[in-house]
Amino acid sequence: GNEYYYSKNNCIISKLEPTKLVAGCNTSVIPNFITTICNHAFSDCVSLGQITIPDSVTSIGYSAFYGCTSLTQITIPDSVTSIDDHAFYECTSLTQITIPDSVTSIGEWAFADCTSLTSITIPDSVTSIGDNAFSGCTSLTSVEFENINGWRVKTYSYPTATTGTAVTVKDGSTAQNKQDNANLLKATYRTYYWARFD
Repeated sequence: GNEYYYSKNNCIISKLEPTKLVAGCNTSVIPNFITTICNHAFSDCVSLGQITIPDSVTSIGYSAFYGCTSLTQITIPDSVTSIDDHAFYECTSLTQITIPDSVTSIGEWAFADCTSLTSITIPDSVTSIGDNAFSGCTSLTSVEFENINGWRVKTYSYPTATTGTAVTVKDGSTAQNKQDNANLLKATYRTYYWARFD
């Protein structure tokens, strides 16, 4: 047998780090002892229609579900604290995603080009949204922020600075406010990211 990896539930798992899912496929069932979905684990699994992420998972890696063009919805459990860069990039059939209030950061390009995504709620726990996180989300017309205060757009050149350009985030009381928030979020451009300072 292979000394580095083994297979379970149609998933490739590291023998050296047995809580890490290295690769999956269209028929994978993620075991409930996995804590990390590794970089590129499900990249380009174009027939993956749905998958359950167990609440043992704490991190979703770089490009983990990149190009899963048949994935229609996904629920991220409230054990996850970070969504890495490009995690759901070009999941073009994804219509809804629930971000739990355990997540503190959304990586750059995390949901870019998710062209079927119509609405999203940014929980109070999120204090950083990477550049282009929602760019190309052409159907996104409703964004609600649980905390509308203290948001600024900052550049990666000065990540430790508390300065930046203040962003006026609107409350979710009207459809127009949510539309305005969506437009703002989709317009966050290269090398700039959102950060919240309470």
